[in-house]
Amino acid sequence: MKLKKTFMSIIVFLILYFSLIYLSKPTGYILDKNWSLSFDNTTKVADLPYYDFPEQSGLAYLRTSFHMPIGDTLVIPKISCYAYKAYINDNLIYQVGDFNNPTANIWNYSHVINLDRRILKDRNELVIEAYLLDDVGMHIPPYIDKRENVTGKISVFNFINNDIHLIMLGISISISIIMIAISMPKISNKSMYFYLGLSSILVALYSFDCLYRISSGDVSTFLTIRKILFSSCYLAGAFQIRGMEKYTGKTWKIRNIILCCIAMAVVILLLSRDFIELRSRINVLNVLMVISPIYSIGLIFHKKISQLYFSTTFVTLTLVYTVLSVIFKAHTPYLLPYGIIVYSLGLNVSLILEFTNIYHEKDEIYLKSITDHLTSAYNRNILEEVHMEANDILILIDVDNLKYYNDTFGHGKGDALLIEIVDIVKNHIRKSDFIIRLGGDEFLIILKSAHEQAAEKIISRIRKEFKLKNSSNKVDISFGILRYQADFEKSYNQVDKIMYKMKTNKKYNEAKME
Repeated sequence: MKLKKTFMSIIVFLILYFSLIYLSKPTGYILDKNWSLSFDNTTKVADLPYYDFPEQSGLAYLRTSFHMPIGDTLVIPKISCYAYKAYINDNLIYQVGDFNNPTANIWNYSHVINLDRRILKDRNELVIEAYLLDDVGMHIPPYIDKRENVTGKISVFNFINNDIHLIMLGISISISIIMIAISMPKISNKSMYFYLGLSSILVALYSFDCLYRISSGDVSTFLTIRKILFSSCYLAGAFQIRGMEKYTGKTWKIRNIILCCIAMAVVILLLSRDFIELRSRINVLNVLMVISPIYSIGLIFHKKISQLYFSTTFVTLTLVYTVLSVIFKAHTPYLLPYGIIVYSLGLNVSLILEFTNIYHEKDEIYLKSITDHLTSAYNRNILEEVHMEANDILILIDVDNLKYYNDTFGHGKGDALLIEIVDIVKNHIRKSDFIIRLGGDEFLIILKSAHEQAAEKIISRIRKEFKLKNSSNKVDISFGILRYQADFEKSYNQVDKIMYKMKTNKKYNEAKME
C-alpha cells in the first residue's frame, strides 16, 4: 500500500508536469529570436526564455521582428511584469493593467490576442512595453498561430495555472474551518487540529499570489499584499511544524532554530521598503518554504504514517524539482504551490477522516453503553440522557409468569420472549418515544408529549398482540400508567405501585377461579 501511494503520487506529479509542458509549448510561428531588452537607458540582447531582477522599477521595452505570419492569433504566455502594452508596427494591439498603478498579477497566465492582418507587413516589429516592479522576463516565447489551434490548449493551460487554484483555495478554506471547529470542543489533542487548520488557511492565503488579477489596488497597497502573502506562507510552515509535532508526538531539536528563522523572516519581509528590496529578500528567504515541509515530511516518514504518503511524496517531488530548477536556472513550470496545497489538503483531509473514525468509534461505544445487549432496547443508563417533562407519560411493564415460562421452555425461549416484547413495543410507539429494559422482565415506556387516553390505547394494543402470539403459554403483561410527576424516582415508585396492583388483582382473580 505504501509503494502504491508513492507510485501514484509520482504518476500524478509527472502528469501535471508534462501536461503543463505540452500546454505551454509554442506552436506555429515561434518568436524566439532577435529579442532585445531596453531598460534604464541601456539595451541588451535578451535570449528567450529570459528572466532577471532589475535594480529599480520602471518601464522596459522588449523588441523583436518577424516576417508575415500565417496565423491570426498572438499568444504571450507567462510574462513577468505588472502591466504591459503590446504593439505591432507602432499599433497598440493589447493592454493589461494600469500603467498609473501597475499592480496586475499576470505572471502565471497566457494571453491570447487577435491579430488584425491589415497592420501586418512583410517585415514586422513587435514591441512589448512592460512596467517592472521587481522582475522582468518571458519564460516562454510568444508565438503566432491559427486561433483554432490555440484556444482549447490555452484555456486548459490557464485553468490549471489559475482557476484550479481557486478551487483548491475554496476546498482548503473549507477544510481549515472544519479543522478549527474540531479544535473548539473539549477533545484530546485539540491544539493539533487548531495549528494544522490555521496552517491550511495561511497556505490558502498564499495561493492568492498565483491568481490572475488585472489590478491589486495602488502600488503601496500591492506591496503590503505581497508582504502579507509571503509572510503567510512562512507562518503556515511554522504552524504546520507545531501541528505535526502534536500529531506524531515527536519533536526534533532543530525545530526551535527553524521557528526562530521564520519569525525573523516575517519581520524582515514586513520591513521591506519597496518591491526591489522585498524581491531580493524573498529570493534568499524562500529556502524556508522548503525547510518547513521537509521537517514535517521527516516526522511523517519517521512515524510511518502511511495515509499521508501520497501527499508527502508529492510535495517532496515538487520541492526537489523546485530546488533543481533554481540551481540550474531552468525555465520550467512552477509546481511548488501545487505541492504545498496538495500536501496541506492531504494532511487535513486525513486528520478529519481520522477524527471522524474516532468520533464514530466513541459513538458506537456510547450506544453500547445505553443499549441492552439482549433485547436492543435502551438500558437504564439512558435515563441520564432523557429530559422528561410534565406532559410525558410513563408506562411500566412487567411480564407475568416468566419464571414458569423459563422453567417450562428454557431460558433461551424466555430470552426470545423478552426480545419479542421489545419488538412489539417498538412497532406501536413513535421514534421520539423510549422503550427501556430496567432489568429482568421489567420495562419502562416513555411516551413524549402524550395523553393518558393515547397511552391506554397503545398499551392495550401491545398487550393484545403479545397475548395473541403467546395464547397457549400462560404469559401476560401487567402495566401501570402515570403522567410524569417532576421527579423520576417519585414517578417510578408511583407507577410501580399501579403496575403491581394490576398484577396482584390478576393473581387474586386466578386464585378465585381455581
